[in-house]
This record gives sequence, structure tokens and C-alpha cells, in this order.
Amino acid sequence: MPTGVGPPPIGHLPPDRDGTTAFQVSLDIRAGVFHFEGSGRRIVHDEDATLGTITGSPPAPAPNAALSSLSGIGAVRAERLAALGLRTVEDLMRHRPLRWERQVDLATIEDAKATAAADPKAVLVLHGEIERARAVRAGRPRFEAVLSDESGTAQLRWFGGVWLQNKIVPGLRVRIEGKATMQGRTMILTNPSWSVHDEAATTDPAPPLRPVYPATEGIPPRFLHDRIRSLIHQVVTAMVDPLPDATRQRWNLLTLQQAIRQLHQPSDESEIETARRRLAFDELLALQLVVARRRHGIRTAKPATELPTNNALDTELQSLLPFALTGAQARAIGDIRQDLERPVPMHRLLQGDVGSGKTAVALAAQLQCLRHGLPAAFMAPTELLAEQHHRTLTGLLGDRFNVHLCTGSRSAAERRSAADAAASGHADLFVGTQALLSEHLGLQDAGLVVVDEQHRFGVRQRALLRRAEVRTPHLLVMTATPIPRSLALTHYGDLDVSVLDELPPGRTPIRTVAMHASKMDAALARVGERVQEGEQAYIVVPAIEPGERGDPNLEELVPRLKQGPLAEIPFGVVHGRLDRVTRDDTMAAFREGTLRVLVATTVIEVGVDVPNASLMVILGADRFGLAQLHQLRGRVGRGAAASTCVLVADPATEDGQARLDAVVGTTDGFVIAEEDLRLRGPGEVVGERQSGLARLQFARLPGDEALLEQSREEAATRIGDDPELIAPEHAGLAQLAKRVDTPAEALEGG
Repeated sequence: MPTGVGPPPIGHLPPDRDGTTAFQVSLDIRAGVFHFEGSGRRIVHDEDATLGTITGSPPAPAPNAALSSLSGIGAVRAERLAALGLRTVEDLMRHRPLRWERQVDLATIEDAKATAAADPKAVLVLHGEIERARAVRAGRPRFEAVLSDESGTAQLRWFGGVWLQNKIVPGLRVRIEGKATMQGRTMILTNPSWSVHDEAATTDPAPPLRPVYPATEGIPPRFLHDRIRSLIHQVVTAMVDPLPDATRQRWNLLTLQQAIRQLHQPSDESEIETARRRLAFDELLALQLVVARRRHGIRTAKPATELPTNNALDTELQSLLPFALTGAQARAIGDIRQDLERPVPMHRLLQGDVGSGKTAVALAAQLQCLRHGLPAAFMAPTELLAEQHHRTLTGLLGDRFNVHLCTGSRSAAERRSAADAAASGHADLFVGTQALLSEHLGLQDAGLVVVDEQHRFGVRQRALLRRAEVRTPHLLVMTATPIPRSLALTHYGDLDVSVLDELPPGRTPIRTVAMHASKMDAALARVGERVQEGEQAYIVVPAIEPGERGDPNLEELVPRLKQGPLAEIPFGVVHGRLDRVTRDDTMAAFREGTLRVLVATTVIEVGVDVPNASLMVILGADRFGLAQLHQLRGRVGRGAAASTCVLVADPATEDGQARLDAVVGTTDGFVIAEEDLRLRGPGEVVGERQSGLARLQFARLPGDEALLEQSREEAATRIGDDPELIAPEHAGLAQLAKRVDTPAEALEGG
């Protein structure tokens, strides 16, 4: 019986081409040496049985093992992988290929030539012997070899691959993967993948589709391909499926193991899609679990004050408004009144297109709060918009209630007066910016907080309102930027939604046209003509001063207007750097008609209401986002006169042209919102590139709305039964939620 003599020496060999770590163990056995090495799958034994070679792989890494713990991944490469969101082995297994290429396993090199000529994009798989090889150091260093079989030869080239000269040598049988080009009858493969020919594996055909991974600095696609290929069979069986069996069966989903295999080694396109669907469900469910937890937190927060409604409120509201409510406004008010009557804090999103009448709906809610003796707050994202709301509400409420304006630029005396009023607990209305949330103002225990322009008031600020010492205020948030349903269910999923989907009667449609930048003078001349006819106009530019991109800007435009089309026309200039007094005086003069044209930056995007303004010219329109263009256009069309919006641009990109086409094509904000989502993706639309939405790899928004509804339903069921996900069967779901959850800010990225 052979016995080992002494402890075996153990050492590491250089990493193999596929990225696995080779190892070797030598044992003295009788008169010979039994030698283990490499990372293959075969046992080779010599004829006289004195030397044997067995090859294998080191122990499989755990799915949660850090990639930096794998051989061949140093600190620099680990940092670059982390920038891709790849920190663990499981992250690598869940990494989505950029695309899949057709791969053809050819019997002979001659067959490969015919395939390469017919389909240059095909990835060829060849088997043969290295006939000759050489390193070329002159010019661009490279390694060249000739692969041959019984049918012919192929040229192989690796640029920068001089290091291969001691690995790929004449007589070595290899397996080659790559795309080929034909030069006459000569076939050339440049920088192909290679591995030592494995007799046991030659009967296994290459998979028909080969994944190609996104490239990034220092991480070539082939590195990811080789790493994933070498690890997948070792790791995938150890990965824990986070979904309970009942969930998978309910929604007809693959197991996690099936999905990972089909993602990286698909047999056909249908397998790619079923794998994507399963992994997309995981992503959406993770987001929905966070949202469901947040909704549960709202329901279990400190109670709100119940504010019952009555017929007298209806009568008073109608007496304050100079117009009849639309059907959509009446429905939204009904939703809000039901919420306000409950002890559970209202958490509602009111969305409507430009000019749909959100302020009137907000007034109904504020009136219900004020008539119950509680203060209410109305918060706007900018001082300009806060001032607009203050004027409107003061005019509507008259002397019924005190309306205080609270912004950062108010004098110390004005701020002190507002703080004293808040401390008194009187039923006053406070209008301002986010300064309203400051502790010294003491409005955390107000009966109602209304927030305008919801997309600028995030999860963090909403969480602040739930920290009230006694009672949680009811919360109504509004936006004139319509939100696609998919985002309403994710980024804004903690909010109930009411939609104003009709405009008040008497609104005239806005005609939108696009003009090339070379016709800017004609567009500006048209402003002068329309103003001479008694109308008012806006001219909007993307910048205050000149920049590297050469965008239209106020510094260069204003002198040009004074000397040209507006030489005889009084006009004002507004931008974000103006002091409050100058800006307020300019806006007031434009509202009153003293100034006939307002030249501005996007500071007028929201909150400016001048019914006589019927023309807007937007210079450098391709520099604005789709939602911005729609909001700017909404500053006109508020009176009886037919209104026009002119987009002057020279788009340098397809996306820039697509934005212009979308705005010209429709005035429906909901259609524009969906197009904006399609063009920019959910992370960009919500304005947070690090959000859970921005990190979606597999889910498509728009596109996966049905899957989103399913994940929302599943999350509601699971959180309803187990809010903290502490049941053993929910352990996987808890881990899934942690992939995106950073407590109250999970959907905001931090």
C-alpha cells in the first residue's frame, strides 16, 4: 500500500488563462512522485505509473465573498469593480451582460472561413494546434501565431500580448474564441480568447450565445467573461434564492440558480428574457419592500388630528373661488377630505398638468384645517414661487386668516413676526420655502403641510414631518410635472395619488414650433411684432453669462435686444442671482404690463402667472430637459389669446432632437413624462443618480409595468403579514431589501 512520506509541499502556480488559480501538491509515493497541479478536469498518468498528474480547482468561494479575496483581483481592480457595483461574488453573478453575440462552434478552420465571410459579427470557436508562433516587438508590440488543423490555417494576433510567448508554443493544442476578418482567403482573429485544448470537453458544443459585458477602465469585457465563466458552476448552487417558493410559483418565475445560468449561458433569446424577468422582479420587489415598509411606518406613526368636513366648507370654498371646480378638482378634493377626517396622517400626491388648478385643491385642504383652529403650512421650492402663492392665497382668503410669508431673504423682523405667530398656535397660514421646517418656527405640529413641486421635496423631508412631538401633520404634495405611473409606484410609492386630468374651460391650446438656431434673429423679431400688437412675451435662455459651450446667455443677449428688436420696447431681466427687491419689482412690472417682455433663465419655470403673456421664445432649447421645456411652455396659454412657444435650437445629439420633437408633438404633460422616462431613465428623471431606481440593471421602466404591479402586490402581502421581515421564510426578502435600503432615504440614494 503506497504511503506518503512527510507533509506535502504546497505551492501556487501562475493563474490559468480562464482566471482560476492553479495549485500544486507533491507526494513521495514508493519510488516515484505523485504530482497534483493546474486547474483542469483530467487525470493523466504516465505509462510506468511513477508519475501522475491530477488537476482541480481550489475551494469554491462563497457567494458573499469579497471579489478582492479572489486571486488575480488586486486592490486597484477591486476598486474599479466596486465602481460598477460589483463587490461580492454574488454581485458578479448578477451582473448583466451588455449584449449577447451569436457563437458558432466549427468543426474545421475551413468551415470557420465560410462562416466569417457570411457573418463577420459571429463569434467563432475553433480547435487546433499551434503550428508556429513569435513575439513581435517592433512597431506595435504583439504576439502572432498560426493555428492549423487538417483543413487549413488561421492567423492569430494579440496586440500587447508578447507575454504569451512562453504560454502559446508550437505543438500546443488550443481552443480559440473570437471574431474573424477575412483578407482574401486568409482568416485573422485579433485578440481572441484562448484556453488549452481539453479532450474531454471537445464533445461539448459551444453555447450558441456568448455574453458580452460592459467595458470600463481597467476592466475589459473579456476579464468579466472569463471570471464569470470560471466561477458560475462553483458558485451558483451555493447562492440562496431570496424568494419563497410560493412567490416564485405565484408569479411563474425561475429559481435564482436557473436565472443566473440562463443569463450567462443562454441557449436562445427566450432564455435570456425569462432570466431577465426573474432578476427584474428581484430588483422591483426590493424597491417595493422598502416602499411598503415606509407606508406601514406612516400608518403606525403618531396620529394626525381628525378634521371632519361639512357643507359649510363647500359653500365657503365656492365663495372664495372666481370659477367653478372641474370634475377632476372635485374628485381630488373628495379624496383629500376623506384623508383629513382620519387619524392616520394623510400622505397624498396631487399631480396635474400645467394650469390644471392644483392651487384651488390645496386651498380646500387648507380651509378645512384652518376652520378647525389649526395652523397650516404651504411650502414651495423657490422664493419666487412662494411669493406667487402668498399673493394668490392672500387675495383669495382676504381678512379671514393671516397669511405669513416665510423665506430666507425676509428681514429679521419679518421672520420674528412669523415665528411669534407660529408660537401662538393661531389658525394662520404660513407660506414659504423649506425654511418652514426649521425647528424655531415650530410648525412640525401644524395640522396640514402642503408642498408644491413634489419632485423637489424628497423622502428625507417627508420623514421630518413624521418626527412631530405630539401629532403628525397631514401632508399633501403637489407637482405640475406629471409622474409616470411606474415612478409613482416606486420613488413616490409612499404616497396615495390623485390626478387632475382635465383643464379648466377657456384655456386656449398652445402652438409649439421648432426653429433652427440660424433663424434666431427672425424669432426675436417676431417677439417685437407681437408685442407691438399688444401682447406680452417671454424670452428664455439657458445661461446668465458666456460659457465654453457657447450657449445663449443673458450677458450677450440683453445688449443685442436693446439695439435690435426690443429697442423701443420696455423689457425686464430676471435670473437667480438678482437680489429679491429687484427681482420682485421686475416681476410686478411685468404682471402689471409696464414691462412688455421678460427675458429670463429657468427661474420662471414655475409659479409665474401672467394671462396676457402669449408668446415664449426659448433660445438654446436643446439645453433644457423635456420636463423643463414643458414647464416653461406652461407660462403662456393662461389667457384668452392664442399662444405660441418657439423652440430655437441646433441639437447636437439624437436625444436633443427627440426632446424637441416630443414637445412640438404634444401639449399633454403625461405623454411627455413617459417620453422623458424613456429617454433618460428613472434615475435621471427623479434627479438622483445613486437611487435604487438608478441602479436597476434588469427592470425596464417604462416597459415592466405589469411586473412592477406584481412586485407591489407581493410586497404589500409580505409586509402586511410581517412588517420587519423577521419570519424565517422572509430572511431572503430581508436581505433583498437591504440591497437598496438605506432606511428613510432608500429611494433617494442616501
